[in-house]
Amino acid sequence: MLELEKIHVPSCYHPADFGDVARAEIVAFSDASQDSIGIAVYLRQFNNSEKVSTALMFSQSKVAPLKTSIPRLELCGAVLAVQAVNKLLKDIDMKIDEITFTDSKEVLGYIWNESWRFYVYVANQVELIRRYSSTN
Repeated sequence: MLELEKIHVPSCYHPADFGDVARAEIVAFSDASQDSIGIAVYLRQFNNSEKVSTALMFSQSKVAPLKTSIPRLELCGAVLAVQAVNKLLKDIDMKIDEITFTDSKEVLGYIWNESWRFYVYVANQVELIRRYSSTN
């Protein structure tokens, strides 16, 4: 059992012959259905000769609760994505030039809406997304 403590797996997000990274981006995808919620966070890197390397950094799925609407499930997915990216940014030691979140029109409607009052649950989720992401 002590042998396991000696195992070290280096994490490299681009090929050995990639060269110096000129630009790094994080792209987070989230989606939901009646059955599940899922996210995937990718690191996309560009070298000086515009070669691109893409690597999966993190993924997560959850079983959807019963009797919940698709827009609420999509909102849960967006929250998971924002939280995952926030954790990854604390853990990785590299400069990230751009972060992109992709999401449904329902979630974007929630986030961009400044005039409509939401139920407490939705308002809390939207506030969390706004706090950890930019809506530009």
